[in-house]
Amino acid sequence: MRSNPIIAHLNKRARQTAIEDADEVEWQAIREGSAICEYGIADEQISGSLFDQAELVEDENTDALSSPLAWEIRSEAEEKKSREITEEIERRCLLLESHYPFKANGNLLEYVPSGDGLYEFCLAVSMSGSLVKAPFNELPQAFEALATEVLVAWMGPGAKGWQTGYPGRVAAGWPRELPELWRIIHEETGEWEWQQGKEVPEDAADDQKDLGMDTLIWKSVHDSRTQALFLAGQCACGRDALSGSGKSADLTSKWLEEWFRTQSKVEFVPCLLLPRCLGASATEIRARAGTLFFDRIRLVLAARQAERPGHPVIDQRSSQRYAKLIEMVKQTAA
Repeated sequence: MRSNPIIAHLNKRARQTAIEDADEVEWQAIREGSAICEYGIADEQISGSLFDQAELVEDENTDALSSPLAWEIRSEAEEKKSREITEEIERRCLLLESHYPFKANGNLLEYVPSGDGLYEFCLAVSMSGSLVKAPFNELPQAFEALATEVLVAWMGPGAKGWQTGYPGRVAAGWPRELPELWRIIHEETGEWEWQQGKEVPEDAADDQKDLGMDTLIWKSVHDSRTQALFLAGQCACGRDALSGSGKSADLTSKWLEEWFRTQSKVEFVPCLLLPRCLGASATEIRARAGTLFFDRIRLVLAARQAERPGHPVIDQRSSQRYAKLIEMVKQTAA
């Protein structure tokens, strides 16, 4: 795919606040069938944060919230925010083309359901008020399963994946105990041989849960030789993943050498997988860290690229699971 100068321009301008505002518009469109772009700034209008962004200064003789100047500045701030939301939605339309489950018509965004709910599920995870309390703790576990499913399909024939995150891997049928999980992976791949370092307490694996790795993808030509390609991924559903000190900082060979006698013989590729969309500054941070990222847009594109006639990436069972979870978040936000 050749670089599109319009998309490149919009990618550089994409700000994380506008991205989150665009998510609000999309979520409203899913709930109501359509939404206007201005819906994305409603929360800021209510909280008055647009005044803060406009850097109004109250003096003791002026009511800054009711003065003509204040209203003029707020109006300009609202127009700017509305333009940014419209630009972000345009960026998504251009990047995803027919795979974008919305249709933009002026400042109106209409919901056009996708076939498998992949985009909608990622959006629902991003919009959920909780990812920890039951039953919402199923959301990040389901996202780990989705990420594994998509990456295996994207890597093509000969690829296999393991959902290694805890507790999601237990629900997916993999061992609770880390040594047992990695014994299975080692026996199949010939790589990743488990052996805790001498300085690591014997029961330390129980505390670690998953070593910070939520999915492992193996791409081999299956010629009984090692030196295959591995993607080691972390799934980050919370907003902390958007900061420079996000989860990917701890998934390194140096950290893992405390737990394995041998890792992958070819340096693994660290990946960060997010249900959110990333803006320009966040992607630059990940690039500098040497991390391959898959945000919501890339996950959808990777899945669509991997689809084959009669072989959908997201099977019916997974699609039904995502639909159920989307509805759960919708009902909570209602």
